[in-house]
Amino acid sequence: MMKNIRYYYKSLNYENRFYTNEKFDFYSKDLINIKNDDNDNNSCAINKKNNNLWSIQCSNTGIHKFIINNSNTTSNFNVNIEKRNHCYRWNFITLYSEGIITQKNLITPGEEFIAKLWVVSGQVEEIDNIVPSNFEKDITVGLYMNGLSPNIKFHDEEDFFDIIDVSFSKSDGYWTVRLLAHRAGLITFEIENNNIHLFNCTIEKTNLSLSVVNKFLKNQNEDLGNDKTISNSTLSIYQNPCYKNFFIAKSDKDYGVRSFVYSNDNFKTIKTKFIKQIDDNDTIIDIILVDTENILILTSSNKLYKYNNMSTLELINIFPVDQKITNLKTTSFCTPDINYIKITRENNKIDNYNNYFVAFLYKDDRFYFTTDKFESLNLTYVKHYGSIIDIVIHPLNTSFILLIKNNNDANIILIYDPEKDKIREGFNFEKGLSQKDGNMYYINSLEKLVISDLGTNELFIYGKMNLFYSPNSGEYVYEMSLINIDDELASSIKNEKIKNLITSKFGNIAVQTSANRIFYGSSVIPELYEITSGISEDDTSSTIKFDEFGNLFVITSSKDDPYLIKRRIPIHNELSIKRYENSNKEAKDNIISECPIYEFSSDIKSEYFIDIGESLSFNSSVTVKSGYLNGISFTYSNIDLLNITYTDEEIKNVDKYSSNSIKTLNRNVQITNKYKTKNGISNVVVAPHNNQIECEIAPKSSTIYLKCPPNRHIRFNVPENHIGLNCDNTEYPSSFKYFKKYWKDWQKNEIGKKDKHEFFDCSIYGPPIPVYYSSEFIPTFSLYDGDTFIKEVDTEYILIEDKGSIAYSYSKKLKDTNCTSKAQTWSEMILKYPLKDITNVWTPQNYVSCEKDKSEFNKNDEYQIISLNNNNGINWRGQNNMYLMFTATVVDPEFSYCTLKAKFALYVYGASMKTYMQLLLVFGTIILIVILLFISYFIYKRFFIKKKEKVA
Repeated sequence: MMKNIRYYYKSLNYENRFYTNEKFDFYSKDLINIKNDDNDNNSCAINKKNNNLWSIQCSNTGIHKFIINNSNTTSNFNVNIEKRNHCYRWNFITLYSEGIITQKNLITPGEEFIAKLWVVSGQVEEIDNIVPSNFEKDITVGLYMNGLSPNIKFHDEEDFFDIIDVSFSKSDGYWTVRLLAHRAGLITFEIENNNIHLFNCTIEKTNLSLSVVNKFLKNQNEDLGNDKTISNSTLSIYQNPCYKNFFIAKSDKDYGVRSFVYSNDNFKTIKTKFIKQIDDNDTIIDIILVDTENILILTSSNKLYKYNNMSTLELINIFPVDQKITNLKTTSFCTPDINYIKITRENNKIDNYNNYFVAFLYKDDRFYFTTDKFESLNLTYVKHYGSIIDIVIHPLNTSFILLIKNNNDANIILIYDPEKDKIREGFNFEKGLSQKDGNMYYINSLEKLVISDLGTNELFIYGKMNLFYSPNSGEYVYEMSLINIDDELASSIKNEKIKNLITSKFGNIAVQTSANRIFYGSSVIPELYEITSGISEDDTSSTIKFDEFGNLFVITSSKDDPYLIKRRIPIHNELSIKRYENSNKEAKDNIISECPIYEFSSDIKSEYFIDIGESLSFNSSVTVKSGYLNGISFTYSNIDLLNITYTDEEIKNVDKYSSNSIKTLNRNVQITNKYKTKNGISNVVVAPHNNQIECEIAPKSSTIYLKCPPNRHIRFNVPENHIGLNCDNTEYPSSFKYFKKYWKDWQKNEIGKKDKHEFFDCSIYGPPIPVYYSSEFIPTFSLYDGDTFIKEVDTEYILIEDKGSIAYSYSKKLKDTNCTSKAQTWSEMILKYPLKDITNVWTPQNYVSCEKDKSEFNKNDEYQIISLNNNNGINWRGQNNMYLMFTATVVDPEFSYCTLKAKFALYVYGASMKTYMQLLLVFGTIILIVILLFISYFIYKRFFIKKKEKVA
């Protein structure tokens, strides 16, 4: 049997399509001759450039067939040629340095950059110039004069840069965009046209990315020629999913056994590294990227190293001397923890929600895991189940999924919970039934587990040419088929097996076999289709990878600069040809020749935060041909955290679809948290149900955080008559006086023996709000997200005066409440938790309701917990007007995941006089009255005597 002729397209246009009158290159090492098999032989021109390269240009649209042959084999391939509807595309370029063209679209966070934006021909794949050519300048100016303006839209609402200003220069022929990125990462965006045309041509929507890196490392290329090589090695790509700019590529064949190449700017620049500190007879066998500054390296001599800043090698002596390790594992995709979103977005500050690392020996009965980057180890045995083949870490479920070969020499799936140290069985390939023929599988050749980049519970298991899909982390599996172009040729390939499976965040799947055949599809259909333009059969130095837009690339290593070569596979053309071929089959085959889905939309956001007692909702709709679709599919990770309800309805045909065979289905989803005190993270992916490979429809995804929302807080409700007060229009002293006997040193448990002063910061507490001494004070609070009001705080909270004042008491006694046991008090909590900051000693984590248990207690004790329901309040003590600084803390653990605090200041006025002042006033008044009586007496006496003398 003759082998098929291997070939691929050497150059592709920006949109991964071939258009009329566009030249594309066709490459094959096996090929001798190529000719067009169309009826109109003049529709396509074929020019041979060299022994392995041909240039093809077709003038007519449609599927064009070409005959290729060598001395032994004749074969054919098809190319879909489309009419270009968009003649142009956008070119966006920002340079770190005008003199370094290789570092374009690469910037640093926190620094303003200038980007240039202009229009280029859609037929040109790469633009090297940093200013428009004369042609590009004329087209851009012409479109601008016709009203063209760019519209930049970010793919992820959390990954963006600030657009400070956009201006156009007619003399330069481009827009200038002043931009500022706040954090490192990979920003993906698209630039759209505002429906402006020029000579019946418009501009296609252009997908672009901008790499934001914390620092630019100087050229660190090292001579790899001194390292020894291994001829039969493959190319491996390593990446930490939280650092999308950072890659390491390892090829023992092209780079050496102690060497690798890496990029910290998403392949824009490639650097080489030869680690001479590793012994000459040692080999790197596995790599884990901890972050952009540190990596873990495992060698064949069973040594684990930490490599710092690509310069310092540190040996980690953590494994037992007699324990050999062959594999290191880390989490499969990135879900940043809440602190990353709330506090910082710097690339070197990202912590994954799941920070587990796993180490194991292939076919051993134990594995090690760590949460502190191998500073300590935990050991788990699986002797009862068999030996370990592979392990993956699910980032959200906090679980390890193990592929095992059991004691009966069959594969099974185990799911391990490291927090509870419990193992449960998943699918058993010894006893499981095949969906195809109903027979038992008894499979023992599975080798690898892969978690989908979608972020749900999707899991792929493969070995030899068997491929299985699990929607629930291995609890149940479904068979997936690899559809060959030529079954007879495929059967002639000896010992072929799957050697690589990759997924994208858009739901795509690609498989690479040991014969370098490539298959493509998605998890929503059970078949993957062979891609005609694959990899050369004997090319061991190539692998496959999806980029940030879901485009499939072949990456090939090279001994010399540029060290890595990327080539995009024309998936769109492959699908177009498949539709064409299917449409020519008989109707009885019931094969769809076009995508049955006309429109899919969802208003789901990229992320949500659900606090206790809250819910979210979103709508999704799909317009389809009747009979091909039942609805919309939703997949979740960590579904145990969520309560999910939904309603479906079929909407009447909208005006733009007139056919009665088309319907629109709508689903409204409501999600709440299932538990009041259990938090976590779950991903949800929304996609049309029964989606087909012909449908290039990306799913919608969202990360749901059951945690404290980043900007959630409470505010003190200022009385209406004082709402206008602020720090600028209010008079207050710079420090507050605390009178002796009315303040307490809580740490020493001593009453203040003399007056003291405490500094007051109005920016923290706000202006002091006046309250009358003789009136009971009941503070109230409101819940906010940023500046958005959510609701009134209607649950339990506590108050403490920050500087130790005890010049107040509570109006309620325990006898006035529903308490059945002794209630917590500040004195008790401060004694139990002697923290320097007394506002932190009483929290939702240690709060215990007095209504929970039953015990003896003094009913006349103060009740120091306040809520709107119990009407507890503050009464003032002492005989002075005073300024006070308070902190309120919500202590109900079922009110919010947040620790909710609010600080406020009060001015208490109208205090009664001190006792000695009252006595002085009384006695002074008495004395004054007595004096007045004496004076009155003498005045009267004198007047009476004078009157008597006159009478005499």
